[in-house]
Amino acid sequence: MKVITNRCPNGCIDGGFPYQVGEDEWELEQCQWCAEQKEKEMSTNDYVIKIFVKGNPGFFQYSVGTLDQAADHMGKIVSCGYRRVNDRGQLVQHMPCELERVVVSGPKLSTEYPDKFIRT
Repeated sequence: MKVITNRCPNGCIDGGFPYQVGEDEWELEQCQWCAEQKEKEMSTNDYVIKIFVKGNPGFFQYSVGTLDQAADHMGKIVSCGYRRVNDRGQLVQHMPCELERVVVSGPKLSTEYPDKFIRT
């Protein structure tokens, strides 16, 4: 039996609100409260990777355990693109030219070579 620790006050199903888009097709609109809870869970001590795809209003995210894993994932995403399985069970490949940016956040991120933006 699965124990639910964070019950959504919005009454969503599996983190979203289903709505019909076709005769036999359904989409899932993400619940903002559940998304914020998931981000809090992911950001405890992990490195969170956010992938921004051109033309999408939001971003995809997941977490890895170490900085080395985060750097490796970021490099692969930037060079090869981003693969994911959508809610219909389809493997989707976002090519590198579709990506707007990739952001890694987590504890103890620093650089020996800080840069600054100079407007011309």
